[in-house]
Amino acid sequence: EQAVRLKLQFDGHPDLGLRLGKAAQQGAGQLVRLAGEDQVWLIDRQLNVPPRELDWLDRRISDIPYTDIQRIELRHADGEVLTLNRADAKQYNFAVEQLAGTQKLAFEGAANSVATLFSSLQFADAAPLDQVGFKQPPVLRFSLSGFGGQKLAGALYRQGEQYWLTLGAREGFKVEEVSARPDWAYRLDVEQAQRLMKKLRDLLAKS
Repeated sequence: EQAVRLKLQFDGHPDLGLRLGKAAQQGAGQLVRLAGEDQVWLIDRQLNVPPRELDWLDRRISDIPYTDIQRIELRHADGEVLTLNRADAKQYNFAVEQLAGTQKLAFEGAANSVATLFSSLQFADAAPLDQVGFKQPPVLRFSLSGFGGQKLAGALYRQGEQYWLTLGAREGFKVEEVSARPDWAYRLDVEQAQRLMKKLRDLLAKS
């Protein structure tokens, strides 16, 4: 009754049911038996089966190299727009188009955190888009473009106290660089959402 039940399905072969039991008292093995049989086997390794459905998923949303990102535009629901760009890949820090002559960034790379988010973005939860049922317009719409002509668009929604990301049109990216599906929504941690929702005032030096 305490065993983990594992069912393996094969093309052209019968299903295989396994019962994964306790770890061996000595060594690194594990007790296993076939479903419907009393014979117990001690195998030479442990089969670590994730207990939650979410743990089986590849949590990557995007894995875009930082050096490939040229421009990011953030359009907030209140109408404010923040545009970050670089003249070329050799320019490490992003410039802010909306920066007025008398304004200064808090530090030279203050705007970089928005771009680095897309270089290693993972979700906390995921659901089909039609199941989430957003009740309000997005709090943010964004677009990203790369030096090689790549394009990516998306939106961030707030549902209660949670933030959900959706990705729409994408062009020129490798499959492993943008893994998210357009018909799914991806819940972000609050820290991730805050990095994406940067406004100009968040990047400026304190007066």
